[in-house]
Amino acid sequence: MFKKGNLYRNLFFTFFLSIIFTFFYFRPLNSEWYRIITADGLGYCSYLPAKFIYHDENLDFKWFDTLYNQYYKYNSFSTPVENFTADFNGHRINKYYPGMSFLWMPFFLGVHTACKLFGLHANGLSQPYQMAIGFATLVYAMLGLWYLRKFLLKLFKSELLAFLIPVMVYYGTNLFTYTIYIGTFSHAYSFTFITMALYFTWCFFNEDENKFKNGLLFILCALIVIFIRPINILFLIGVPAFMGKFSLREFLKQVKFTPTVMLIISIIGFLVFWQFYILYNQTQSFFPNTYSQEKFHFERGSHLKDILFSYHAGWFLYVPLAFVSLFAVFFIGKRKQNAFLLLLLAVVIYLYSNWWYYTIFTRTIVDYTGIVALLLGYFLFYISQYKKLLKLILSVLFLCVFYFQLKSFQLRTNILDNNYTYSDYYWRNFFTLYPVNIYPVHPGTILQKTEYNYDYEHLGLPYTSEAYRYEGKKSLILWEHNYFSDTHTFKMPDFTSDKGFSKIKTSFYIYFTDSIKSLKLIYKFHNRGKELFYFTNYIGADRIHYNTWEYKEIGCDVPKEITAADSVSIFFWDEWGINKVYLDKVKHEFFLTDGSMEMIP
Repeated sequence: MFKKGNLYRNLFFTFFLSIIFTFFYFRPLNSEWYRIITADGLGYCSYLPAKFIYHDENLDFKWFDTLYNQYYKYNSFSTPVENFTADFNGHRINKYYPGMSFLWMPFFLGVHTACKLFGLHANGLSQPYQMAIGFATLVYAMLGLWYLRKFLLKLFKSELLAFLIPVMVYYGTNLFTYTIYIGTFSHAYSFTFITMALYFTWCFFNEDENKFKNGLLFILCALIVIFIRPINILFLIGVPAFMGKFSLREFLKQVKFTPTVMLIISIIGFLVFWQFYILYNQTQSFFPNTYSQEKFHFERGSHLKDILFSYHAGWFLYVPLAFVSLFAVFFIGKRKQNAFLLLLLAVVIYLYSNWWYYTIFTRTIVDYTGIVALLLGYFLFYISQYKKLLKLILSVLFLCVFYFQLKSFQLRTNILDNNYTYSDYYWRNFFTLYPVNIYPVHPGTILQKTEYNYDYEHLGLPYTSEAYRYEGKKSLILWEHNYFSDTHTFKMPDFTSDKGFSKIKTSFYIYFTDSIKSLKLIYKFHNRGKELFYFTNYIGADRIHYNTWEYKEIGCDVPKEITAADSVSIFFWDEWGINKVYLDKVKHEFFLTDGSMEMIP
C-alpha cells in the first residue's frame, strides 16, 4: 500500500516521463529545416564551440557560416552568422549573453568527448550536439518543476496541489512550447532558476537550518537568472513575498565551509569568471548593452491591451490559466506579501507592452511561470475549504489546459499566426486541426487597399466548367488541356511607393479532384518586360482536401525594391495536369499597412 506522499511522488515522476515522451515522440529531432539548436539558441551555444573546438579567442565566429550551411536548410539572413551577431562600438559581437552557455557546458563537453572517442562529427552542431542541448532543456525544465513541487509543498502542505499545479502550468502555458519545441531559447531555463531562487529565499528566511547554504544557493540561482538575460533582475521584486525575520547573529553561527558549501562557492566563482571574461573580451565592458538596436519605446504608448487580450498576442486569450491565477488578488488580505508577486507580474507586463517587438511577451512571460503557479496555489489553497467550488475551479483549469494545447498546436502548425491573427481569422479556425492556407493581413493595420474580383462568368470554353462551381454558373478549370489559368496583370498601386508595408493577398475557393498532387500560385514582378522578382507559392498535398470546395488564401510581402512604376502578373499553375482543379471567386487584394505588426526595432 502506497503512502500518500509516495503515491504523489510516483505520479510526479510519471509526469516527468510524459515530458520526455512528448519530446522524443512529437518533436522532429533530425530535420534540416527544424533543428533543435535554432534562432536565439545559436547565439547562446556558439560560445562553446568557439572556445573548445575552434579556439576562437576573439569571438569573431568566422567559422560559423560554413558549419551552419552544412546542417541547416533554412536561413533568413544573407549570412547565417547574422542570426546572433550585432554591431557594437564599430564591430560585430554575439548579442546574446553567455549565461546559457554556462548551463550547457557539461552537456556540450560530455557529447564532445563522446564524439571524439567514437569518431563522430565533433564540430559543435552535428546531431549529437543537437540532441545533447535538447536533452539539457528537458533536464533543466524538470529541475524547475521539481523545485516548484517542493516549494508548493512547503507553502501549502498539500500533496495534491503540489502535484496538480506543476502539471497544469506545464501543459497549460507556453512553458510546454519552450521546453519541447523551442527549447534552446532561454525561457524554460529562466523559469527554473527564478523558481529556485525564490524557493531558496523562502528556505533562508523560514527555516532554521542550512541558512548559509540556502543563502549561497539563492545567490547562485539569482546570478544565473541575471546572466542569462540581465532584465531578469526584475524577479527580485518578488523576493520580499517570502522574506521573514532575520538575525545576523544566528546566521553567522551557521557559517560553515563544508564540502558542499565550497562546491557552491566554486561554481559561483567560475560562473562569474565565465560571464565577465566573455563580455569584456568582446566589448571591453563588464556591463554592455548588447541589445542597443532593440529597446523599449515608452514614447509610442503601451500595447497593454494587445499583449493581454488581442487575438494575435493576448496572454489571457491563449493562456487562460494565467488569468485564473490572478484571482489570488481577491485573497490578498489573507497574505499581504503576495502583493509583491502581483507587482512583479504587473511590472513585467507593463515593460514588455512597450518593447519594440511587443508580441515577444507571450514567450518572455514564460520566465515567470513559477509566479503564476504560486499565485494559482494561493488561490486554490484559499478556496479549498469550499469543496464544490474547488472541484469547479479545477474543472475549469483542466479545460484551460486542453484549450491551450489546442491553440498551441494551431500556432505551431501555422493554422493561427501569433503576429497577425485577428477576430474573424481566429473564430473561423477555432477548432481547425488540419493544415490550411492563410495569409492574414490584420484589418487594424491597413492604410490603403485596392481589390480585383473574378467570377469567370464571362470566360468561355475550354477555360471554364459548369459542372462544378462554388457560386454562379461557371468556375475556372485547370487540367491536362489547360495547365495555366488566365494571367491577371496589374500595375502596382500608387501607394506602393508610400511609407509603410505593401502586401498582396489572393483569396479563392478551390475544388480538387482525386490524384492532384499540388497547385502553384505565381507572383511575377516586372518592369517593361524585365523580370524583377518571382515568387512561387504551393498548395501541397498536406493541404488538399479532395472533392469538396474550400476557401484558401495565399499572399506575399511586396519587395521593398518594387515601386508604383512596376507591375505584377498573377496566375495559377497545375504542373502535373493529372486530374481537374476548379477555381471560383478569385480575389486579388493590394494593401499598404502601417507596419505595426512587423518586427522592426
